[in-house]
Amino acid sequence: MKKTKKLLLLDHSSGESPRQRAEKLLSRSSACLLALVPIAIHWPELTGWLSSDPLPLTSGLGAGWQGNGVLSGLPGWIDGNAGVTLQALGHLAAHDWRHGVLPWWNPYSGVGMPLAGEMQPAAFFLPFVLLLGLAHGVLYLKMTLQVGAGLAMWGLLLQLGLRGGIALTGGILLELCGTFAWASDPPILPLAFLPLLLLGIERARAAARLGQGGSWVLLACAIAYSLLAGFPEVAYIDGLLGSAWLALRLVQGRGHRGLLAAKAACGGIAGMLLAAPVLVAFASFLQQSHGGRDFNHQALPAGLYAQFLFPYIYGPFFFGGRVDWYLIDGYLGVPALLMAALGVLRGRDRGLCVLLGVWLVLGVAKAADLPVISSLWNLVPLVGQAMFLRYAWPSWEVAGIVLACIALQGLADRAAALLPAGSGRLLPAGSGRVVAADRRVLACAAACAGLCVAALVLGRPVWRELGSVPGGRSWFYAATGFGALTGLASLAALAVVPIRMAVPALASLLVLDAAVQFTVPLLSGTRGDARRIDMGVVTFLRQNLGLQRFYTLGPLGPNYGAYFGLASINHIYAPQPESWVGYIHDDLDPGANLTSFNGYEPPHPGPGETRLQAFERLEANFRAIGVKYLLLRSDRVASVARSLDPHPPYLAFPLEPGATVQGSFAAGDYGQGVVSDVAVLVGTYAGAASGVLRIELCAAASCASAEADLHGAADNAPLQARLGRALVLPADGRVSYTLTHVGGASAVALWLGRDPHGAQSAALPAGAAPELRLSVRPNVPAGRSVYEDDLADIFELSSPAAYFDAGSGCRLSYTDRDRVLATCIAPGRLIRRELMFDGWHAWVNGRRMRMTANGIFQQVELPAGESSVVFAFSPPYARLAFVMFAGGACMVAWQVSRGTQHRKQGLLF
Repeated sequence: MKKTKKLLLLDHSSGESPRQRAEKLLSRSSACLLALVPIAIHWPELTGWLSSDPLPLTSGLGAGWQGNGVLSGLPGWIDGNAGVTLQALGHLAAHDWRHGVLPWWNPYSGVGMPLAGEMQPAAFFLPFVLLLGLAHGVLYLKMTLQVGAGLAMWGLLLQLGLRGGIALTGGILLELCGTFAWASDPPILPLAFLPLLLLGIERARAAARLGQGGSWVLLACAIAYSLLAGFPEVAYIDGLLGSAWLALRLVQGRGHRGLLAAKAACGGIAGMLLAAPVLVAFASFLQQSHGGRDFNHQALPAGLYAQFLFPYIYGPFFFGGRVDWYLIDGYLGVPALLMAALGVLRGRDRGLCVLLGVWLVLGVAKAADLPVISSLWNLVPLVGQAMFLRYAWPSWEVAGIVLACIALQGLADRAAALLPAGSGRLLPAGSGRVVAADRRVLACAAACAGLCVAALVLGRPVWRELGSVPGGRSWFYAATGFGALTGLASLAALAVVPIRMAVPALASLLVLDAAVQFTVPLLSGTRGDARRIDMGVVTFLRQNLGLQRFYTLGPLGPNYGAYFGLASINHIYAPQPESWVGYIHDDLDPGANLTSFNGYEPPHPGPGETRLQAFERLEANFRAIGVKYLLLRSDRVASVARSLDPHPPYLAFPLEPGATVQGSFAAGDYGQGVVSDVAVLVGTYAGAASGVLRIELCAAASCASAEADLHGAADNAPLQARLGRALVLPADGRVSYTLTHVGGASAVALWLGRDPHGAQSAALPAGAAPELRLSVRPNVPAGRSVYEDDLADIFELSSPAAYFDAGSGCRLSYTDRDRVLATCIAPGRLIRRELMFDGWHAWVNGRRMRMTANGIFQQVELPAGESSVVFAFSPPYARLAFVMFAGGACMVAWQVSRGTQHRKQGLLF
């Protein structure tokens, strides 16, 4: 028998090779694969084994984060706005839509605030915002956006002429990118529409090259949804990349430049018109809001560049007390960086590859605040008002993924060029390696290695500091080792693997790297009781609050009143109504954080005064705005960490068996009250610590002690113990503590922060102290206790101001905030304790009446006799905004109706 040669057999009936048929089948199934990837990666959450739901932690109604996931760290997000903003306010927007109400206004935060104008709740982000009305809606919304981003990237890469398998790889990489891995807060929402924006530009370009009209609807939808997604900073930076991409295509389009410009103009105009309602609401809010911040010269801390390449070099989220995680919204990784650099060097679309490379380099330079480059960036309108160093990450990731996929396509083209023309033969197994064909790959690898080394050097102070933290060295070695391994594997695929196998090998490696890095935060998800919600407080308030408001110093945190339909004066908002934050500063809490008026930060509103004492002093002002209830934690935990400085991150001090440390702190750090429990933040060196930690507290002439078993204690978490007898904290003076490690064979780590005002034994580093957390039941404030459980105490204030008030000359009847029936014996004035804001209107007996301000609230004149008063809010020029929206919708509908001919010619509209 003759020895047969390996052939690529052709299907003579169809003229297609097996590879072509495989590519065709892959193209047809890619959409299904892209839909399945987020489901597969989030399967532990979908099945209930782990949870990243922010509600238990950010609402204050859960047991708190217990660190009981497979890994330590926060459960899947670096910014609490995933809960207090997107979940809480987005849930209210979804509720309004379900009940046929336009979500213009939020009556449940502060004394009423705009809802759609705040942008971040994405109130007009239909239909996606409706997912936030479901339990675990944040997860479902994130998965939906992942699928949308993957499909858009897949379509973009196909439009750029890349093979189906490579385009699918790019789609998966964007679904598993660093931004989706690390964030669940509003900045992730516009990410899905950046590749759609770029796809719209490419579709318009393709139509322009054929001399056809239309083909700008994708562009319009991408612009509109980028804005409706609710985070204008990310949308704007993405728009800058889109503008640069479009400018490049205009420069390249010599014969169709005018037609492409016209299509871009039509798409841009239609997109802005479709987003007009939310843009008008946002502009109106800005005109009446507290001043914004200037980010012109904010620089990314030097230590964070290492995380761009080695994401978990410093451990999971907030490991070791690091609080700067919120400054970064993603990463790229070593293999993706290598392939992106190769794309810049060898991409077949040279202009596009250079543009994306320049975008990455100049963007990182702006984040670093390099003098000349940063100043040039700041000349671009509004860049200085956006936190560029954080919100540019999605555009960097998209640019890097596109470059990496272009590099893969270049390798595939080179492999195809080495095949004998028309022979259908496979290459011999040992021929055609990439490095042998292009020595510049080595220079590219050397440059990437240099960047890795530079990033590690810049991060040296951080990783050396965290090296003393239990588990810190393990994370450092694991992250850098994994990055080095994947980088070397990528280089091996380029230098050793035959060129015909290099593309699938590199694509698989990129996807594997992305999946592993994406999985790490998911494994910090909570389990069991850590995600239990205590609804007793909510039930009590629903039954008794009515139209009044409550103020919380802990449980049922800011904006979650909106989630449950309960009015709370606490809020986390950006921007904030100027009149309301002025009232907070002047009459409620001069030391409050105006963006985050949460009731516990900063802990001391004035010198030597706790927040509870400040409330008691200014209680009349709270009652004047309708506050009926004060909420306190039943065992309100006040931590010395409030006065300790965690910068640099906490140190771990090894307390050997038999050793003792002593110190003292000011009793005023906790306020007056009774201590029942004490906790010490400890590390167990991955469970190696053993024995008992004895804790003794002494105040005045009284002492109390507690013991906690170290066996089985949670690592890097508070070690809780019940005091043998309650200890009364004095109004002033100091409280001394003694910590003794009794028995056991291995040390326990005490987490230390800097406390320049504390006093401690010589055993501890100078100016450092352990973090002690005391469970303190505060003195009962003015008012009577009306509710108590394990989570919260609720106190009712006497005679709070009514929501509607017309004096003794009028009898009022009402059941909701927007309608009231008044019977007055003489003309009078109705005060409605809702924030006076441009856009509120009142109708008395069907006649529109002028509203005036009563302090920060609304008032309207009432005639004698019976009156039916109706209140409604819509931003100024809202009607014009809807006319503009209708105009944009008509433009899109007209273009879609003309799309049949374009579709027949293979173009999407």
